[in-house]
Amino acid sequence: MNLTQQIVLGTGIVVMILSELFLPWRYVDDMTSAERSAGYHFITSQPAVKSRDEMLKIYGGAHIVDSVFPQSVHVSVDKRRLFPQRLFILLITVGLLLFSKSSRSWKTMGILALCLALLPLAAWFLLAH
Repeated sequence: MNLTQQIVLGTGIVVMILSELFLPWRYVDDMTSAERSAGYHFITSQPAVKSRDEMLKIYGGAHIVDSVFPQSVHVSVDKRRLFPQRLFILLITVGLLLFSKSSRSWKTMGILALCLALLPLAAWFLLAH
């Protein structure tokens, strides 16, 4: 393994460890099933449900049942964001490792892995804007 591959692998491992230590969290309103991002926080310190006014700002006041809000809100790990994040890091790392090999066929497979990693990101960007 050459120096470039060692750097890519080391960086990929560090990024994966950080992504497992700082998880994406979400607020979920049990009354309406509405979800909002709570950001990234350390694995052992889940974000607290904020005050009523702050939670209304986060939820935008839409579909809120006033009598139980924000008591109906709980916090959980956002697994729908966590899995694609893991896959993205893995594909980028593998793609860069393969691309840094000297053989042309390895470089081609590396480019394919990088494209697979970036395709969902590009699609999200195009659909969101």
